[in-house]
Amino acid sequence: MRLNPLTARKLRRFREIKRGYYSFVILVVLTVLSLFAELLINDKPLLIKYEGQLMFPTYGSVKLGSAFGLEGQAANTPVNYRELARKFQAEDQAEDDGNFVILPPVPYNPYENTEVGGLFRAAPPDFASKHFLGTDTTGRDILARLFYGFRTAILFAIAFTVLTYLIGIALGCMMGYFGGLFDLLFQRIIEIWSNIPFLYMVIIVFSVI
Repeated sequence: MRLNPLTARKLRRFREIKRGYYSFVILVVLTVLSLFAELLINDKPLLIKYEGQLMFPTYGSVKLGSAFGLEGQAANTPVNYRELARKFQAEDQAEDDGNFVILPPVPYNPYENTEVGGLFRAAPPDFASKHFLGTDTTGRDILARLFYGFRTAILFAIAFTVLTYLIGIALGCMMGYFGGLFDLLFQRIIEIWSNIPFLYMVIIVFSVI
């Protein structure tokens, strides 16, 4: 497929602006990665092998500890997979039973409060516990919150842009087709709308939808 010469020239010019071009590439890569955030940053494992059975709980329902042979209070509460991984590892060294848990590179979710020295508090980066950017004042992993927050923000921005373009195209077609008073009325509305601060515009649009 051959591009229009004008389009090709614009793309060539864009690639020459190194900061803009590489920033765009980084943004695209981060956006694509954020779509698979649950496979990279999550407190649920990618794969569990328990008593010869394989499980993929990343996108599954919540499992209780009793499903993995836990007893007492742990049997009736959602599984802490990091603790389960340590338990299986210790049992495997002792009995070689083949049970294992494969966790994501960052085994925390953005809402989980983790203890640091017995307290929920801010902590510096710690590679041993896989808090690569540390934790905030309530013990939540900063990298997890940044990554999921980025996904929410970028998808919101894309949805808002697409929505405004669709509304603009539809109204423009209607104004051109009907003309007259309809065109005049919406021209005035557009002038008023264009003078509303962008933040208020976002709030108004998404409160409606």
